[in-house]
Amino acid sequence: MSAPIPFLLVLFFSTGLSLYLMGIARRSLHVPGAKEFFFLSMAVAFYTAGYALEISQVRLEDVLWAVRFEYLGIPFIPPLILLTTLRLVRPKPIPLWGIALLFVIPLGTLGLALTIPAHSLFYIEPHMVQNPFYTGLTFERGAWYWVNLIYQLLAGVLAPLILLTAALHASPRRRRSFLLMGVGILIPFVVSMAYALELTPRGVDPIPFALACAVSFFALAILRTGLFDILPRARELALDGVQEGILVLDSENHVVYVNRALCRLMEGQDWQVEFPLPQASPIGEAVHSLLAEGRGQAEVMFSSEQNGMHEYQIQVYPILDAAGKEEGKTVLIRDITETRRLIRTLNQQATVDALTGVYNRRYLIELGETELEKARQMSLPFTVVLMDLDRFKQINDRFGHAVGDHALQEVARCFKAGVRSSDIVGRYGGDEFALILFGATEEQARQVLERLQNCMERLGLQEQGEPLHISASFGGVTCNGRCYAPLDELLRRADHALYRAKEQGGKAIEWFAGEEEEQE
Repeated sequence: MSAPIPFLLVLFFSTGLSLYLMGIARRSLHVPGAKEFFFLSMAVAFYTAGYALEISQVRLEDVLWAVRFEYLGIPFIPPLILLTTLRLVRPKPIPLWGIALLFVIPLGTLGLALTIPAHSLFYIEPHMVQNPFYTGLTFERGAWYWVNLIYQLLAGVLAPLILLTAALHASPRRRRSFLLMGVGILIPFVVSMAYALELTPRGVDPIPFALACAVSFFALAILRTGLFDILPRARELALDGVQEGILVLDSENHVVYVNRALCRLMEGQDWQVEFPLPQASPIGEAVHSLLAEGRGQAEVMFSSEQNGMHEYQIQVYPILDAAGKEEGKTVLIRDITETRRLIRTLNQQATVDALTGVYNRRYLIELGETELEKARQMSLPFTVVLMDLDRFKQINDRFGHAVGDHALQEVARCFKAGVRSSDIVGRYGGDEFALILFGATEEQARQVLERLQNCMERLGLQEQGEPLHISASFGGVTCNGRCYAPLDELLRRADHALYRAKEQGGKAIEWFAGEEEEQE
């Protein structure tokens, strides 16, 4: 008894649909995965068409010829499923050696299937048996049959796992495609398991019918979600290839798209597509704040387990339709940690003396002019002090510049520790430092200088067993709120007082006495 008409119609429908999908894939061979899917559809067409011929026959010889026709497709379905899956989730070409390795067992299976009567490695004593539906082929299973079955089951497990894993991080459209393909592959896998465990009627091979269902899912993945459409795929590749995080929201602030960079940034936090944008994250909270306030840009800093402390710039751009009406928003999230670090480094190099860590001369004068103007406006005293280390040249000449540099660093440490946070400390020259004390009278400034002198004396520096006696001479000038001399004039006066202090042999503090001092 041959197979009922409904069985044959299902198989011929699957064959026709496979041929149709071959045509679609052939038009998109430039898209990753399309070429592999073309041959997969061809293999399925051979299998389903061959099985339709098989169950239409009642003579064993005719059935075995139909089986040989089926095996032009059967062995190659598992490797082609794997190849299609891999090319869909990672467009990078697969090495030829890897492809060849996948086809070793299928080629062996094909050779054994074409020579079934000559050996018992694959089908053992094939014969016809009446099942509940039609007269079908049955046989004992040879050793290679089990090798081929295990290979098919492994492919049937790996391919859906790869697709489902990729779907977790894919865009909504690709996610639907991957899920449909994964379910389509799982159906024949489950049925193959049932067939291997002999849970199906004897003489009935349910796998071709399962493949008919699988082909329907493949068709949905291709026709409904545009799996092989080049333009959407190109857009996704471009968006997934950028380092910046990209978030697309609809008019109701529901998530439409999240690219891979943002998925990595979120470290497993699931921003589900078609759901409202969550606030339970620093980025989500910042985006919500921007949207609520109508601002287009903000910066946020937060720490994550993977990235540590990072700074991010968030920018919101409206998406307008042809009429100019806003229909959504694109949010660009850029990691600016390295940029900010570079700016801070450049600023420090431009403002800080590399050796001592205090301000350099240029920035000292810039800040001093600002503070001087502020003191004038507030009618507060303003003190400028220049300091020169005593006999510093002798230290350099005797012990070398490395020892002298270390001494300068220790002196600078005294200065930074001995003044107020509002005071300005800078390196004015080789061994010369400057202090700008906002709001300090002469008396208050002298107390500061004595404290600094004591700090230097207590440094206790030694070299080659000899103590380095560090002391300094100070020259200062105090300008009351009514003094309108510019900063460079005050520095000149402080230098004049410093000269007088050096004349006393060092370790002295002198103050500019006024115009009569200059006339001496």
